[in-house]
Amino acid sequence: MLDKFRASFIAGLDGGTPSEEAIRIGQTVGLPAQIAVGLQVHPGSGLPADEVFDDAVWSILSSINVEFAMWDSAAQNAEIGSRDLKRTMLDGVPDLTGVAGRTSTGWPSASIPRSRRPPSSRTTRSWARPLWRAVCLVHYLTRWPVFGVMKKHVKAIAGKQRLRTNTYVEILAPIVDHPWRLAKKQTLPQARSAWGNGGVLTKEVMESDWQPRLCSDFTALIEPAQSGATEARLPLAVAGGIALITDQMLTRNVGSAVGTTVPFRADVEDVTARLSRRDNKASLLLLAHAANRSMPTGWR
Repeated sequence: MLDKFRASFIAGLDGGTPSEEAIRIGQTVGLPAQIAVGLQVHPGSGLPADEVFDDAVWSILSSINVEFAMWDSAAQNAEIGSRDLKRTMLDGVPDLTGVAGRTSTGWPSASIPRSRRPPSSRTTRSWARPLWRAVCLVHYLTRWPVFGVMKKHVKAIAGKQRLRTNTYVEILAPIVDHPWRLAKKQTLPQARSAWGNGGVLTKEVMESDWQPRLCSDFTALIEPAQSGATEARLPLAVAGGIALITDQMLTRNVGSAVGTTVPFRADVEDVTARLSRRDNKASLLLLAHAANRSMPTGWR
């Protein structure tokens, strides 16, 4: 009887596309495969035992899609960023398993208990909105203790000896723009290029000791920003800069530097820094309106 089934099964596969009879025989008679995979933990991996296998699978997947069936650079950066965040969380970096960890890995921001949110956001709905999510992520992932650990893991994952800040910005971009990636897909390639040119990671954003002052209207931050409040001015720089980058108003530094071929050129981070100067109310107003109007209603 099995020989008869085998003959019918082979005959059903002869035309390239399996016949219905061959499919039924295969589903009924064929035994499901049982595959056992083992691994040996390499000394000094730094990962808990229950995370080693998952990390190994993602490492193999990344290698295939970086070396052979190549993903585009943004997909590669997203993969590196997600693995980097997970390793940083496992290192026990303060709060990455809480507020920043949830928001960066896709948890709804509104689900975070008020007691764990930044103090200025506990009484406002702004925390749950994508643009403020982006501001808070940029703030947290550029604090020096987090930044140092993130850089260490990026170098290990990507096999780099040195990591430029621009490369770190490119890895942050797919994490930051996740909520509006589809809504703004027409300008996504230009936006990603601008992120690679420094994005909104100005020297002040990276090095200053600041906390985002959340609000529902970015124009409310202009007056305190002019008074010297970095917790108002730097969120304006980050949110307005992201909005201008997302809508292709602020693009990568390209063109010839010779003579007067290009009348004005500068890296994106330098333009963002100049727009966010406290003595320039017009540029602060520009950043505020860009942040207010760039995203759909309810997203900012």
